[in-house]
Amino acid sequence: RTEGNMELPKVTVSQNFPSPFSNETHFNINLLEKSEVDVSVFNTAGQLIKTFDFGTLGNGPHQITLQFQNLNDGVYFFCLRAGMTSVNGKLVVKN
Repeated sequence: RTEGNMELPKVTVSQNFPSPFSNETHFNINLLEKSEVDVSVFNTAGQLIKTFDFGTLGNGPHQITLQFQNLNDGVYFFCLRAGMTSVNGKLVVKN
């Protein structure tokens, strides 16, 4: 979908909440089209910690939840993929 000459994002992602978090955090996402959605979480060394597969989600708003066990305090990075679009960001863990 385009508006003028600008390509509209196929997914918008809210800041995760709560932030910082200990075992569980949530994102509100909005999809412009039906998409396969997954989120990969990495530590600061770039090592994959966990991947969450949410399957195919329809267009519109969704809330997704990431749950962890025994995650050390610190900063982590996520890559949320919806179809061919990806959104990257930071997660802060404080137990």
